[in-house]
Amino acid sequence: MKVNRRNFLKKSGSVLKSGLFLYTAELLIPRIVCTDAGLDYNWEKHLYGFVVDTYKCIGCGRCVQACKEENNVPD
Repeated sequence: MKVNRRNFLKKSGSVLKSGLFLYTAELLIPRIVCTDAGLDYNWEKHLYGFVVDTYKCIGCGRCVQACKEENNVPD
């Protein structure tokens, strides 16, 4: 696939806008802090996230469970 300068700049701008949106969303959304005294997990030390192809997603939630098991995150 041949990419010319105009298309490269368009795609770069889209990526930068997406990154800026995620950065500002991180600042605006309050963080969840676990108040349960029985859990020793500090939610402020980690930020977990993943990307889902919504065209292939069937809504089963298995990806969420797999992520929690892989990263030892409580349910």
